[in-house]
Amino acid sequence: IPITPWLHQVKILRCVAKQFPHSFLIADEVGLGKTIETGLVLRYLLITQQVQRVLVLSPASVQTQWQEELREKFNLHFWSYTKGAFQDCYGKTENQENFTNPWNSKDLVLASSHLMRRQERMEELLEAKAWDLVVLDEAHHARRKSPQARKDTPNRLLTLMQQLRENGKAKSLILLSATPM
Repeated sequence: IPITPWLHQVKILRCVAKQFPHSFLIADEVGLGKTIETGLVLRYLLITQQVQRVLVLSPASVQTQWQEELREKFNLHFWSYTKGAFQDCYGKTENQENFTNPWNSKDLVLASSHLMRRQERMEELLEAKAWDLVVLDEAHHARRKSPQARKDTPNRLLTLMQQLRENGKAKSLILLSATPM
């Protein structure tokens, strides 16, 4: 890869590699390279064939950045799901009209975490084949609706993540957040 990871990034890679398929919360502060750490982990897990199907959920505002960084720094070619179609890292678009469930047509996918909160997208994702790994960037957005509420009140993103895990649709989760509280 064309980068030299920092020592703490290599430490994260070793920890995940040793304990996979456990789930992880990577809670580094802003600027310490959570995307780089994730790229290192993804590359290792894909090369060692411990994962084949990977879904990365990020805010829409950084979805393109994720796709570019994974390609440029780790030679990982993820499809980006946008506006009902998949787009590869070179801009080629593939319409999903002919697929019963679009989430079954690609194994390396980036999608907007906000888009996945929509009921129809959640249902499609939960009906799709299982993912070996689901990465959630800005994971602090998956939370209870009201932190003061005494009963469990998960928002839609937290509900999705819980259902992916509980229904066996995600073998492992990696949650990324600079503000894990």
